[in-house]
Amino acid sequence: MTVAPCTHSIPTEGTPAIEIPTAVKESLHLDAKRSWVVLDEVNRFAWPGFDLRHVSGARGEFAYGVLPGKLYRKIVEGMYRA
Repeated sequence: MTVAPCTHSIPTEGTPAIEIPTAVKESLHLDAKRSWVVLDEVNRFAWPGFDLRHVSGARGEFAYGVLPGKLYRKIVEGMYRA
């Protein structure tokens, strides 16, 4: 599995990142602060791994949800360009 970090910190100039739209954050039950997916700091690991944690407040859940296809493709394309 390949994952990219999400951050509340505004990316510095030149850092490839995509802002997560408010509607997507709401659908995933994330907080209301602005957030970005950082495209050049990806990690790969086996799923499930030893570091897997439950979603806070969601019994038995390990994922917040699924990204809309358009945003997912934009992130993947951005990773290849980063």
